[in-house]
Amino acid sequence: MRRLILKGVGIALSVLPPAIATLSYFPVWQNRGTGAVLSGFTALVLLICAIPIFKALRRLLASPSAWLSWLIIFILFSALNGIVEEMVVISFIGFIFGAAGAVCFKIGEKIDDGA
Repeated sequence: MRRLILKGVGIALSVLPPAIATLSYFPVWQNRGTGAVLSGFTALVLLICAIPIFKALRRLLASPSAWLSWLIIFILFSALNGIVEEMVVISFIGFIFGAAGAVCFKIGEKIDDGA
């Protein structure tokens, strides 16, 4: 039990101070016209701060139970709820141009093979 408590304290000490410092120096939301958007830089730095949490989750998810998998999915979707429309557009654009790039790479490979 002490080992779990120490691991939790270690993760908290690794994650919380840099995250609090990031949130105190950089705004989370930026005003853009009629609405507010999530600051990409702040989100990136917070993701970097959360690396110890990701490592702990990876060990925990080595053989996850069904309820744990659903809980993680629920938390992830709840966190992304506010930016779903933007992510749909971004992922669609990424898909279209990624597919176009893949076609160009294939054509380039065929030209190199034939030349």
